[in-house]
Amino acid sequence: FTAILAGLFVVSGHMAWSFALVLLAFVLLRWQALRRTALFTRRTGLWAGVSALAGATLWLAQVDGLAGVSAGLSMWLDSVLATGMPVQLTQLAGGYPLGWPLTRLLIDQPLLAVFGVTGLAALFAKSQRASSVESAGESAQAPDRLFLGLWLAWAIALCLLPGRGPFSLLVLVMPLLIGAAYALDGLAAGASRYARHKELPALMLTLAILSVSGAFWGVTLVSKASFEPASAQAVAVLFVLGLAVLVLYGAWSGVRHALWAGAVAAGVILAAASLSSVWQLNHRYSSERRDGLFVANGGEGLRLLAADIHTMSAQRAGDAQEIALFVDSTRAPDRATDVLLGWYLRDMRRMTWGAPSALTGNGATSPAPLVIQAEVRDGAQSDDDIVLGSDFGDYIGSDYVVVTAWLPADLGADNTATAAPAAGVIERLRAAWTAQIQPRLRWALYRKGGAPPATERVILWAPPEAQP
Repeated sequence: FTAILAGLFVVSGHMAWSFALVLLAFVLLRWQALRRTALFTRRTGLWAGVSALAGATLWLAQVDGLAGVSAGLSMWLDSVLATGMPVQLTQLAGGYPLGWPLTRLLIDQPLLAVFGVTGLAALFAKSQRASSVESAGESAQAPDRLFLGLWLAWAIALCLLPGRGPFSLLVLVMPLLIGAAYALDGLAAGASRYARHKELPALMLTLAILSVSGAFWGVTLVSKASFEPASAQAVAVLFVLGLAVLVLYGAWSGVRHALWAGAVAAGVILAAASLSSVWQLNHRYSSERRDGLFVANGGEGLRLLAADIHTMSAQRAGDAQEIALFVDSTRAPDRATDVLLGWYLRDMRRMTWGAPSALTGNGATSPAPLVIQAEVRDGAQSDDDIVLGSDFGDYIGSDYVVVTAWLPADLGADNTATAAPAAGVIERLRAAWTAQIQPRLRWALYRKGGAPPATERVILWAPPEAQP
């Protein structure tokens, strides 16, 4: 079974190569133990090869799928080094910034970010203590901790490379998940010792009341673009009261007991925040709700464009896939938008690609086709600069948003509110709140942004008689 999974893993796609070094490190660190098992035999190698062949070729139905294995490796190298990054990431949005992985981790998985790092730190600290006091059990676990450290280092390296993106987070969250499980296991083990105190329910109820009250005041503060000192003071007072209650409880029942109770309360709050973030990610992406992980997303205009072309084709040619359709591919060659257009309009039988000059002269298409042309954003050319022959008459154009691009780094970019150099602390705080702090907190809570996202648009040109 392990051999079959290994064979399918090799041909599962280009992102599987991100885990190849992780598996290689595991095999090298556990080589002596693995050699004593029946894993590396001719039989398991045969099973791995057969499963890889069947997975790559769809049970020999597509033999050319074998080329996809090496193509997947090349694609993975291009994605990691950002050499094959689509146009939307390099020109439209500028790619993922250096702090993007940390931002998404803190916003989408705060429980893993806090308890994962804490658990890994505790696990490595335990490994250091075990190295000074050699024991058979602890020395046997040393390769596992070294493997976990190498895995974490490789994940951080992927997040620092130019091709960082959502798939890099997949490699990072797994060691953090192990660390969070270790930390939560420690909290669960402390329940048998600390949960029997009679004062604990009263403490948890007090912390819950303070948390709910702080959440209401926090929502009130974040919902307004202007900074309100009264709401900020209420949030700060409730936070300080919570800390004071924990300190008094620690003086009464012990520091370890208070730390355990505070960790449990923080875990519940972070778990609720993580659940809310996961729920936000499951929403359907729209330009108003910035809840997607990817910098570029297909716009609603793609589906609207395909529907309008099918309607025009049905009305003019009597068939929804029969009308002549021409796509101008000279504006931005090798752009990802062309791939999206080709996919959504794959059922159009008479779709051609080329330069606008193909629409004129003796080789012109007859009857006059519909024309799709990318919109130029830099102003160097106008939207209606396409050269059409006089035989086609006057074309009418309508633009469609096919790609939207947005990153958390764009929050507050449209707000230039600044305080005077001689302004006081409150005035500077108000300016920073309006320009930077409030937009980021508002997005963290509601996934709503201020400025509209950058867009890629195309124009559908049609003769007047082809309009629905």
